[in-house]
Amino acid sequence: MRPDTAGFARRISGMPAVDYHATRALSASGAWLLAEECPAKFLWRSPWNPLYEPEAKSDFDIGVAAHLAVLEPERQADSIVLIEAGDYRTTLPVARAASRASRALMVR
Repeated sequence: MRPDTAGFARRISGMPAVDYHATRALSASGAWLLAEECPAKFLWRSPWNPLYEPEAKSDFDIGVAAHLAVLEPERQADSIVLIEAGDYRTTLPVARAASRASRALMVR
């Protein structure tokens, strides 16, 4: 890194999501946790905690898709599964089963 750019944020292309989330850096959500909660909660949920295992929730799907689009575009098409379930009000159990099956196959 050039000395005149030291300390500035930069875009890292091609970095797998697992490595990205394991990077020891203060994230926006970490900063909010420090400001709104306490340092102990931040440490518990941070990559500095060797016991921490990040949650895999459907709430993170948009963030995962954005990460793939920006940092790993070559993996994006292989990482998105289209579930043809018709009307979710009548096929909800089928759609949920397909979603669970696709998540089991995905490596994040």
